[in-house]
Amino acid sequence: MKFFLRLMLLLCMSIASLHALAQNDNSATDLIKQGIQLNSQGKYTEAIEKYSEALKLDPASAQANYQMGFTMLAAGKGNEAIPYAEKTIKGNGSATFVASAYTLLGSIYDQDHQTQKAIDTYREGIKLNPNFQQLHFNLGLAYSRNNQYAEAETEAIASIKLDPKHAGSQRMYALVTFHQNKRLNALLGFCSFIILEPTTPRSAEAYNNIQSILKGGELAGGRQTIIGSRKGDQEVGALNMIITVTAAQGKKKKLAGMDLLEFELKNIFAIAGKISADNKEQDFFDKFFAAYFFNLAQSANIPAFTRMVSLSTNKDENTKWINENDARVKALEQWIADTQRNFEDTLKHMSKKQLLEFIPLGIFLLFGLSPLFKLDLPFASIAAIMSGSFLAMIYFYGSFWLLSETGTSKIIRIIAGLVFGTNFIGCIFCLMHWPYWSMYATISYIGLGMVLLISLFNYKSPSYKPLLYRCILFIIVLSGVYGYRSFVG
Repeated sequence: MKFFLRLMLLLCMSIASLHALAQNDNSATDLIKQGIQLNSQGKYTEAIEKYSEALKLDPASAQANYQMGFTMLAAGKGNEAIPYAEKTIKGNGSATFVASAYTLLGSIYDQDHQTQKAIDTYREGIKLNPNFQQLHFNLGLAYSRNNQYAEAETEAIASIKLDPKHAGSQRMYALVTFHQNKRLNALLGFCSFIILEPTTPRSAEAYNNIQSILKGGELAGGRQTIIGSRKGDQEVGALNMIITVTAAQGKKKKLAGMDLLEFELKNIFAIAGKISADNKEQDFFDKFFAAYFFNLAQSANIPAFTRMVSLSTNKDENTKWINENDARVKALEQWIADTQRNFEDTLKHMSKKQLLEFIPLGIFLLFGLSPLFKLDLPFASIAAIMSGSFLAMIYFYGSFWLLSETGTSKIIRIIAGLVFGTNFIGCIFCLMHWPYWSMYATISYIGLGMVLLISLFNYKSPSYKPLLYRCILFIIVLSGVYGYRSFVG
């Protein structure tokens, strides 16, 4: 009886402790939310107080530490924010949180004019999470401020690839290519930036830069530091000559105003596109910028585009034209929405991690599913077993690394890896009709269903979509193999 009473007492104490812990967690979460709201209102002191209270309840909270550092930086207390950013980096937060903390820490050093330290911090963050766009963008800005324009261009390109609609990255690309005397690259970069951001002070600056490039002058603001580019001076000079020759032709035709700008843009886009198309070794500029604007030049949308480019400066004239040419404006908007921009072949764009996963997956799909389609492939069973076993191994032992680019937390990646690995073990058992094949298939279905539900519950987060797509594919593969074994025997 005494033993029973003691057991009940311990049980009640455990429940009470868990309840108190849950209340603390909820309180910390609420305090962080209140702090974020205060921060958005510019009430930094009050926000810091909320984060301090949250950290008393949960000192290891990655979000509380990050938000504290972020708000302190906004309040002009960058040096005081450093320990919180470092604690977030060393904590057990998601890959996205850690990358954000590296971005925050680098920004603190950057604002304190410790440029090299900022560059080193951004680079360290990129090593851990190479697909975090903001790190590449901030690193590009730091390189640019350090007059390392070639390196800044590389980071601008990386940032654009990760987020092709990030206006700041395209503006940075235009600025740093100009400082390498790549005037054609800069011109197309500014035009591309204005498509994304047509009516802001930055777009007015971009339009003035376009005019300066066309006239052979300096950028807006008078900053004029030209450093040799990685491309040969002869190749850069030939591309720049397109602008010089076109501008001369426009003057010879006695064109002015919008007529001159339309003529210059149309001809520069067309010539640049043709030269890039003939280039056997096409680079990012050829694929992303030159090909895109060549297609624009071949369309009937150049007049409307010319008005878009100059909208931020010639407002009255352009507003009148836009009101009188509504159909043309809508046609341009539709063209922009429908026209895809490419920058790399799919295989080249895939990371080493993705290749490590997708090459054996392709082999398994080919040989493992061949019996379903009555394909008599040589050594099909051996190939399916080897590729499936390899996939199971990398999912079991390396999922936290292999799936790190998804941005989900380590525990989610490990769970997903265990489930995906079990799935391929189940598929192999089904294919070979080994003992307990039905049991392994059932376990695989349960695991995949669990990850599928987690992914669907978090569908709005881009981090979970790669897991969702893998789940759907693996369920289809398992169903095919299981169905084949069930009916064929």
